[in-house]
Amino acid sequence: AEIHVSGSTEVVSLSHSLNHMSRMMLERQKALESRRKQLQEFIDNAPALIYIKDSKGRYLMVNARYEMVIEKSRKDMIGKQDEDFFPPDLSNQFRDNDARVLASGKAAEYEEHLKLGDDLHTYMSTKFPLMDENGNNSLLCGISIDITERKKVESELHNYRENLEELVQQRTFALQVAKEQAESANRTKSEFLASMSHELR
Repeated sequence: AEIHVSGSTEVVSLSHSLNHMSRMMLERQKALESRRKQLQEFIDNAPALIYIKDSKGRYLMVNARYEMVIEKSRKDMIGKQDEDFFPPDLSNQFRDNDARVLASGKAAEYEEHLKLGDDLHTYMSTKFPLMDENGNNSLLCGISIDITERKKVESELHNYRENLEELVQQRTFALQVAKEQAESANRTKSEFLASMSHELR
């Protein structure tokens, strides 16, 4: 709202300055709100689970993907802890990893597991501390990517390699046996021919 003042030049000048500052603040607020919405849209459309927790492990922010994966609304998650959504073995794992990151003040990666329905999913979680308004590392940000399929492929490749090595060893052994048999047959043939040659003379 603009201020309209009549009277002394100084008061009018001050009124114009205040009106200009007020317009600038409104424009900055609109720009800030626009950026906040863009950032939220970016976070919500990311294929990873993205979340922020306070030092007590309470969720302050989760993205849409996180809501979809654990089938809880953002509203139901904010202010709650992992214990409210996950069994003790998983929530303890998450809490321990979070505590290590906050204690070290450095980013870290963890392979974490999450039971979704009947399936156990593996996530590569990158966790790092965020500064609060006082400059303390009391907030934790996490970005967790589902690597379940990659782990399955790695396991299948590992099994394939082991089977392939076993097949190569079996084939190598079979070739060695065949070689020894051929050499033995060749020696027997040579001995037979030598014997026949000697008897023919």
